[in-house]
Amino acid sequence: MVQQGHRGFSLPRRVFLLTTAFAIPSLLLRPASALTEAEEFEKLQRRAAELKEIFESQKAANSNLPTLRDSVAKDKVAKSQDKGGGEPDAPKLLPSPSFSSEEVAKMLISAMQKNDKPAPDSGLKAVLRFSSEKNPVKMMPQERFFDMMKNSKYSILLGDEYSFSVAKADEGVSKEDGEPFHILDVKIKAPYKKMLMNGMQFEDFESI
Repeated sequence: MVQQGHRGFSLPRRVFLLTTAFAIPSLLLRPASALTEAEEFEKLQRRAAELKEIFESQKAANSNLPTLRDSVAKDKVAKSQDKGGGEPDAPKLLPSPSFSSEEVAKMLISAMQKNDKPAPDSGLKAVLRFSSEKNPVKMMPQERFFDMMKNSKYSILLGDEYSFSVAKADEGVSKEDGEPFHILDVKIKAPYKKMLMNGMQFEDFESI
């Protein structure tokens, strides 16, 4: 009977030992698991350092490139200049065989009256577009032509302080190359003092 009682209590002891046997490997693995986490953390630190180095290199390489703010500001300035400070775009004057010589003269003088609209020197640029390839002004640098017009008696055309009229053209044919030409009589009406300031001579005046 005693022996049977001993056998009756042996099962719980075996269960306890079996459970302990599973717990021991778990305890033994904890230091190894902690070491792996430390290695993983160190690996992440090294990767972060590499990424920081790459970022700093890219930052140094891009230091001279325009920023987004600079690009937006420059784009706004360019659009403002193209539109003459927010005004609608004016149609670009282009030569056409359908224009009469009187129409061309009126268009170009009107363009010079608003020379800086919609963009700086747009009126003088229109004059160059309509000029013949044989015209001496087409053979000189553009800026030189601009300076010549602005520093001569023709500078009076580069403003809106005058009115003008264009008479019907006299037609002819060149004896040199046989090319047809038109001669137009253009009259400018402006204040006397304004004409003197722009270098007009007495022979340029006509009393009205």
